[in-house]
Amino acid sequence: MSNIQRRLLVAIAASLAASILITGCSSTAGSSAPSGSHSTGAAAGTSQHAASSAVTACMLVTEQDASAALGADPGPGTAAAQSGVSACTYGTAPRMVSVHLSPAGKAEYNQMHAAPIDGATMVDLDGIGTAAFGAFVPPVASIAFYQDSSYVSIVIYGDGSKDRAVVLATAAAARL
Repeated sequence: MSNIQRRLLVAIAASLAASILITGCSSTAGSSAPSGSHSTGAAAGTSQHAASSAVTACMLVTEQDASAALGADPGPGTAAAQSGVSACTYGTAPRMVSVHLSPAGKAEYNQMHAAPIDGATMVDLDGIGTAAFGAFVPPVASIAFYQDSSYVSIVIYGDGSKDRAVVLATAAAARL
């Protein structure tokens, strides 16, 4: 893995972590659930977006979608929810798909779009949500978009294919 690829992976992971913190980290509740299931208990209570619309990150990108993107079945997604943010991860490093859904919408999109990942060129994309951008540096492909009040980030690790990432993001936008 090249230095640029390493920096991109670190930057994407940091961006996802920052997104979760930005939307509020006052709650410490979290949960894990299989793909397609809804969180219950404290975590579901703290998830404003998921509770109001019943949409979770694991519903935006399904196990079948992740399988097509990775070329193999990664197994069910691991879901987490905290402070209105829903996340879902399919597979394990080095080949995995990570999905992040936040109720911060355009504000979070603008913040992430204004902070390009070091070593990667951000590309604006048409036809995904209200607005979308991506960064594609093999072995990582990342797309972020917003639609209505939702901000979504999808990262494919292990394959920097723009085409596969666009398919996932388009499917996710259609499910919002």
